[in-house]
Amino acid sequence: MVQKLLGLWASSWRIQYVGLSEFINAANREGLAVGLWHEDFCIVAFSMKNHANRFAPLVSKSKDGDRAEYWLKELGYDCIRGSSSRGGQDAFVELQKRLKQKESVAITIDGPRGPRRIAKPGLFRLHNTVECGLWMIRTDAKGPRLPTWDQQFIPWPFSTVQITFHQCDLELTSLKTLQDWLDHLE
Repeated sequence: MVQKLLGLWASSWRIQYVGLSEFINAANREGLAVGLWHEDFCIVAFSMKNHANRFAPLVSKSKDGDRAEYWLKELGYDCIRGSSSRGGQDAFVELQKRLKQKESVAITIDGPRGPRRIAKPGLFRLHNTVECGLWMIRTDAKGPRLPTWDQQFIPWPFSTVQITFHQCDLELTSLKTLQDWLDHLE
């Protein structure tokens, strides 16, 4: 019931994409490692459902992850399960495999527990191990923030939601260089 209500709510949004065609073209050429902040997860999942076959999201092995996987599969996504605390190595191997097969993967880079907007090493390691394209998806909209660690926000019904795709064209030599680039996007 909640999922249907959220789907109805999200269907009222007016989505404006910035950089979508470049992102899709890059995904058609090569596998991409796609990062997003945990707070943007719901908005990106709903707004990108027409492109769900283009990338597989990483979902934690937890009860929250079970619910997220069910919901994402309903939207058409093929999930990879694992996190730093459970099943991380197997998930990392699966992420690498998909990227080598020219598929794209998506990771909430501040992890399932935060801290908010602080990059964990997974995306950096993945990008450097497989040498794939790296993109960040950001959202912007008006709406309330939830009292959660990630300050998840849900845009108001009928509001304009901007989804922006950022290609990383820097040489990422450390997790700090990734974090600096991410901070620059704010």
